[in-house]
Amino acid sequence: MGLKMEKFEDMVNWELFSKIKENPSRFFRILKKVVEEAPEPWVQKPRPKGGRLPYKSKDLIKICMLKIYFNKSFRVVESQVREDESLRSILGLTKVPDRNTIQRAMKKLDMEYFKKLNDQIALHLKKV
Repeated sequence: MGLKMEKFEDMVNWELFSKIKENPSRFFRILKKVVEEAPEPWVQKPRPKGGRLPYKSKDLIKICMLKIYFNKSFRVVESQVREDESLRSILGLTKVPDRNTIQRAMKKLDMEYFKKLNDQIALHLKKV
């Protein structure tokens, strides 16, 4: 389990990636739609009595996907999402996890789950 960057490189259609750079807000909207329509990536553990509510798994996946597509460190992704209110709004994020939480979510992200999301994103990017 956990996503290995080397394998990710093989799955990405880098011609489509240029479309992400041309219009990042379109990519963010596509990312939100694809992740929201996908099944839950993992089963949330029950919250311990009195503990903090866990972050929504799909919100964590959106942030992990940003980290992957833009090849940023966990620290940079956290600060960019935290500082960019319009990005949080487009992605539907109400809370921003810290870099350690993002990193733990990345370790949980299954390669097959990512591949399905990546394929769906590619389909949307191919559309005019």
